[in-house]
Amino acid sequence: MVMSLIKNHFNRKAQSVLFCFLLFFYSDSAAQHYDFTSILLYANTFDRLHIEHEGMELLHSRRSVSGELAVMRTVHLTEHWALSPSIGLGVMPFNINFDLSRDLLTYPEAGEAQSNMDLIHYEYIHFYYSLKLQLEYLHSLPTGNTLSMGAGIALNHFPARDYGIGVSLSVQGANEDYEIFKMVIEGDLPNFVPTTFVNVRYFFGGEFKDLFYCGALLNWGYSPVGMGQFEFSNVSVNSVGTLKWQPTWFGLTIGARITKHPYKKLL
Repeated sequence: MVMSLIKNHFNRKAQSVLFCFLLFFYSDSAAQHYDFTSILLYANTFDRLHIEHEGMELLHSRRSVSGELAVMRTVHLTEHWALSPSIGLGVMPFNINFDLSRDLLTYPEAGEAQSNMDLIHYEYIHFYYSLKLQLEYLHSLPTGNTLSMGAGIALNHFPARDYGIGVSLSVQGANEDYEIFKMVIEGDLPNFVPTTFVNVRYFFGGEFKDLFYCGALLNWGYSPVGMGQFEFSNVSVNSVGTLKWQPTWFGLTIGARITKHPYKKLL
C-alpha cells in the first residue's frame, strides 16, 4: 500500500516535470521564428566634460569618439513586443584642450604659446562593462524591412581604482620648470553607474531576411564616473574650476543575427 502511494506520487511528479518540459520545448520552438541572438558594434560619441569655471575660461572640452562590442538576445513576448538583454565591453575617453596666447604667460622665459593642446585619455578608466535591458516594439514596414524602437536601462561597471587621474603641463625655463596647468580627477567614485537609453534598429529585409541591421542609441548618464579640479599657473589671469565626467553618449550601431536555425524574417 505504502509502496503504491510512493510510486503514484513519483509518477505524478514525473508527469508534471515532463509536462513542463514539453511546454517549454513547444514555447521555445514556437519562438524560434522570432527569438534571436545578435552581435553589435557601436561607434559612440561621448559627451564633453562638464566644466565650471572661476575666472577666465581657458579650459575646454570636446566630444570624443570610441566604441563598444556587445552581444544581445532578443526574446519575443508577443509577435511585436520583445525584451532584449545585452552585455557589452566598451571604451570611454574624455578630451580636454586649451589655447594660451603668449601675452598671458608670466614666467620669466615665456616662449611660444601652447596652442590647441589636446589631451585624450584612455589610460586609467579606459574601459567599462555594460549590462542593458530594453523593451522594444518591432514593426513591419511596407518595403519588407523591419523597424525596432525600444527604451531601457543599463548598469555600467567601471574598473575599481583607488587613485585619481592626474594631468599636468610644465615648460622648461633656464634654471627651473614652470607649471602651467594641472588637473586631478578623484578615484573613489562608485564603480556601478546606471543610465537610461532609447534605441532604434532597422533590419534589412528582402533577400537578407532581416539578417543584418543598423541603428542608433542615445544614452543618458545621471551620475558622474569622475569629478575633479583644475588650475592654471604662471598666467596673468585667474582660471580655476571643477569638472565632471558623465557617461552620456550617442552611438551608431551595426549588427547581425546569429542562429543555428535557417534564417527567417522577424515578422
